[in-house]
Order: sequence, then C-alpha cells, then structure tokens
Amino acid sequence: MKKAELVFVPTPGPGHFASAVEFAKSLIQADDRLSVTILSMPSSPSPHHDPYSRSPLAVAASETRLRFIDLPHADPPPSGHLLHKSFDRYFFTLSP
Repeated sequence: MKKAELVFVPTPGPGHFASAVEFAKSLIQADDRLSVTILSMPSSPSPHHDPYSRSPLAVAASETRLRFIDLPHADPPPSGHLLHKSFDRYFFTLSP
C-alpha cells in the first residue's frame, strides 16, 4: 500500500492555521495512508506571542501522522520585491 504525504502552507492570520490543522486531522483519520506536514509561518516577529498558531498544536500533538515545522521569521521585503509579484516564489526563498 503506497503512502502519501501532504504539505500545507496556511497563510498567517486568524483562523487559517487552525482550519488547516482541523482539515489535516480529518484527512489522516479518513485514510491511513496519508500523513500531513504543516509549515507554520509566524505572523508576528515573535512566534511565541502568536495565539493563532500555538493553540492547535496542543490539540494535535498526539497525532503521529501530523507534523509541524515552524519557519523562521523573515523581515518583510521592500516595496516592489518578489513578494508583490509572486507569493509562491517569495515563499520558496524562505524555505530551508
């Protein structure tokens, strides 16, 4: 039986991260072949002060097929930078 891993990249903001966690939990409960990794982008300079990204982690900590990777904080790009042209390209410049 083949296994598959999905990677979710919710945008920082109220409700986006929590919704992604709930959707991921639904998927892995529905199919034993799936695992999900959620990349967490900080919405503030200090991720420990971000209540939207921290609360779902405690709920989902017992799931072995649900992983979280906290991306480091990055300074916003200057006006006219790659972010304004393509979010996808900008995101991949931040990926480890």
